[in-house]
Amino acid sequence: MKEYEIVDNFLLTEEYISIYKNTIENTYFPLYLKCGVAQHTLSKDGIYFTHNFFSDQNIKSPSFEILNPILKKINPNKILRIQFNLYPKTFFIKKHEYHKDLDISHKGMIYYLNTNNGKTILYDGTKISSVKNRALFFDPSKIHRSTTCTNSLFRSNIIFNYL
Repeated sequence: MKEYEIVDNFLLTEEYISIYKNTIENTYFPLYLKCGVAQHTLSKDGIYFTHNFFSDQNIKSPSFEILNPILKKINPNKILRIQFNLYPKTFFIKKHEYHKDLDISHKGMIYYLNTNNGKTILYDGTKISSVKNRALFFDPSKIHRSTTCTNSLFRSNIIFNYL
């Protein structure tokens, strides 16, 4: 039995394009620099840029509504966290440290916004490719890691943690 599920073409094309244009292609979409991808470790395993849509039981972004097509599909009972991530291109693929998103068992989804050679690596070593409009469902309280990419200017996704 698989402990994860991949759904390609997760959203309708126009829904995907709307989210993409309102995040990556929006000149005014704020991104914030973070040092150390695996926040729960002492490692400084690289940099990335984030945008916090939801945390601490509150909407944190005026752009939250762009996520409605995804939220309708996953239908969460409770949202724990939603975060946009953008990893800049690197010369060699950099594997970030293993981490857990939260310590409690919960549902998670990574929604991939662009296709590139970066990966999500699950606790058992399974490598999930970054493909635009792909959704990966898994338990992010189990260790996993991300990587950078080398064949695109960036790797970008939105992380959903929910019950």
